[in-house]
Amino acid sequence: MAVPMNSSQFRVIVEPIMNEHFDGVYSQRKDEYKAIFTTKPGTPRAYHEEPVMFGLGSAPQMPDGTGVQYKQGGVLFNKRYVYRQYGAAFAMTKVLVEDGDHINLGKIYSEQLGQAMVETEETNAANVLNFSFTNSAPYLGGDGVSLINSQHPILGGVMSNLLPTPAALSQTSAEAMLIMIRKSQDNDQKRVRINPQCLVVGPDNGLLAPAAAALGGVARAVEITSPDVVLSPISPSFHARDVLAPAAAHLASGVALEELGPAVDPASLAQMAIPEPTVEHGKIECEVLDLNRFGNVLLNVRAADLAASGLGEDGAVQIDATSGSARAERVSTYADVESGEWGLIVDPRGWALVIRGNPANAAEGLGGVGPGDPVWLTTPRD
Repeated sequence: MAVPMNSSQFRVIVEPIMNEHFDGVYSQRKDEYKAIFTTKPGTPRAYHEEPVMFGLGSAPQMPDGTGVQYKQGGVLFNKRYVYRQYGAAFAMTKVLVEDGDHINLGKIYSEQLGQAMVETEETNAANVLNFSFTNSAPYLGGDGVSLINSQHPILGGVMSNLLPTPAALSQTSAEAMLIMIRKSQDNDQKRVRINPQCLVVGPDNGLLAPAAAALGGVARAVEITSPDVVLSPISPSFHARDVLAPAAAHLASGVALEELGPAVDPASLAQMAIPEPTVEHGKIECEVLDLNRFGNVLLNVRAADLAASGLGEDGAVQIDATSGSARAERVSTYADVESGEWGLIVDPRGWALVIRGNPANAAEGLGGVGPGDPVWLTTPRD
């Protein structure tokens, strides 16, 4: 004879099974927010405050016979941590238990509950960045202002990590952000040391400058000269084998950057600036970056620029150069263009490329354009 399950039996038999499935989702999934944030245990109350102290600044030089100068620290501001609780639950009816479905459904709901709590944790962490410009509760930092703000309190005034002029993401705005980061100061007005999060190995010929800018700029640089790293004799025409590859291998195995050779001022590195196009709705002023042997014309226009301008949404773009013009269709592959017809394609690297179906030549069709020549992309005139 079946005996009805009471609450004590339910807790002993069913709860361990549901907890196992909950933990299987909640505990085993990688915490993505920990790649950005550092966590530490707090105090279980509504909030707690910690005084942020300012220190003593840099030590001055002491000529012989002079006494030490005594300095005094103090409290810059009180940093407040506000605690919030999040919770969710599901209920199972007595009928469900009597029907014997409580185990299977309990497993499913427990996994869903674990997923919900993971998403709650990730979403709350992401909102610190999503609302980094929102200067109101609950998105204020410990210093009382938003994450991106011009009024972060420091000793003797305030520090800004806000761009002076709002700008769309580009090489220019990335460089401006890097300058702002390099100007960052701690509470004592000391420059904040920047530790590299990505190491790039290559020749100092400007080739890696765009990649470095996309990664946030160069924090530190060294010249690869250590005899423990390079392969001797060094071939004058094969540095990739004798210098660059060994350096990359050493860094990958944990060797410190400084062990590769003497420091180099990042400002002295060769630059290869790619000109930025002027993007407006329905118009892009750009220039030719390069040509290939088929006469395809590479422009300094990225896929994001085309999207921002709205060009090609209807499938056609007007292309004008100083000595030639054409009407091109936005296409995805070279095969989409018939012989002699014009196309505008985004290449695998994300750059706009003007093409023509074989055997026609796009560069010749635009009046013999070459690198540096101006080009205008607009809405078709007819």
